[in-house]
Amino acid sequence: MIQEQILDAEARLVEYFWGQDSIYIFVLSPDRLAVTTVRKDSLFERQVSQLRGAIIERNYDLYTEAYWLYQYLLQPVESHLTASHLIIIPDGSLSYVPFEALLTHVATATAGLKDYRYVHFATHGLVNESKPELSGLILAQGNQSFEDGILYLGEIYNLNLNADLVVLSAYKTGLGKIARGEGLIGLTRGFLYAGANNLLVSLWQVNDVSSSNLIVDFYQQLLEGQSKSGALREAKLRLLESHTKYAKPYYWAPFVLVGK
Repeated sequence: MIQEQILDAEARLVEYFWGQDSIYIFVLSPDRLAVTTVRKDSLFERQVSQLRGAIIERNYDLYTEAYWLYQYLLQPVESHLTASHLIIIPDGSLSYVPFEALLTHVATATAGLKDYRYVHFATHGLVNESKPELSGLILAQGNQSFEDGILYLGEIYNLNLNADLVVLSAYKTGLGKIARGEGLIGLTRGFLYAGANNLLVSLWQVNDVSSSNLIVDFYQQLLEGQSKSGALREAKLRLLESHTKYAKPYYWAPFVLVGK
């Protein structure tokens, strides 16, 4: 048997099979075989490519992608890897992944916009529903020549946020690509993955005046002790009651709360 030929008490064989919608992980030990199925995210191939590029280009901000892949590829079978020697048999684009370079954890950000309770983006958004990886937020152009001034979805995944609420007061920020079995893939998922507990996003292009009034009222309700859902409800009611024009759903209904 293969267990007797190549494995000892300190060795485990981990083999990956690349299915259409899932990745199957087989872990072989001297006395048993364990099989785990992981749903393949539509952004998976991009994450693999980004990790490889980050290592080659020595881009250590993007290198945190290695933690995402660890959670995806090894953490689901971690309980079976009680050995010092792992034999990895990859499949598909996993052949390009240096498994020893994966990160078992990422340090939590402790300083800058990343450690604030509320993070608010009042800017223009780019939403690509067919290719969500091209979605992003348009920010100020930096001094660095390599910076394009756009915070793309892939870069959002690499943020380390400690925010209770992220508000995306921009164009259609709540939209994205609907993937079967995975739900909505877009900016919302990116910020939730990055560590935001809740998001306030828009479902269509918002009116500047009405959205400004609603958001200001929303924050006021939060500061007075309302829950996030209660604050949003109250802000919507006040807006639609403030003027007959704003009673139309177009003005008060675009913002929705996503999260815990």
